[in-house]
Amino acid sequence: MPNWTQNRILIPANKKADFIRKYTVGIKHGKSPRLRQFNFNRVLRQPNDLLQGSLTTQQILENPHNWNTWNRNNWGSKWNACDSDYKLHTSGEFEGLFEIIFTTANGYTSQALVSKICERLKCEVQHIFYSEEDDVAGWDAYEFNWDEGEVYIAEESDSGELRERLKELFGCWGYEDVEE
Repeated sequence: MPNWTQNRILIPANKKADFIRKYTVGIKHGKSPRLRQFNFNRVLRQPNDLLQGSLTTQQILENPHNWNTWNRNNWGSKWNACDSDYKLHTSGEFEGLFEIIFTTANGYTSQALVSKICERLKCEVQHIFYSEEDDVAGWDAYEFNWDEGEVYIAEESDSGELRERLKELFGCWGYEDVEE
């Protein structure tokens, strides 16, 4: 069973439509209307020639050009994003931000993936992650440098203090100040 990590990406609200169009795919959920699932493959495309299927540890070690190793090295997670949800903050500490909420298995989203979102949307991106099972938490801020045309990480946080702040801010990762 995987250890699940809660992830949140915050971008300016005016980038919401760009994010949805570029980085999500429609999925059908029973008779419900189409939902939009955040898809890492829309940000960093997995090569077509990777060894696929259920792999043993021995197969992974013998052939590093496989889906499992590639996903962990590039996405930071064994599988794609799960359980996507989206919030537009209209008040409070995150007012004016659009939030992408998702879970990842056995790791948190890679800096390469979040940097690519920042680069393509040309805006500040915040990435917050927390795993109670692994006792890991982080809050990273990425900024796009227009002069250099590059992304840099403006701030990184990971500490026991941060874990307490995230619990205080998000409780069970729920909000009261958002518009659905």
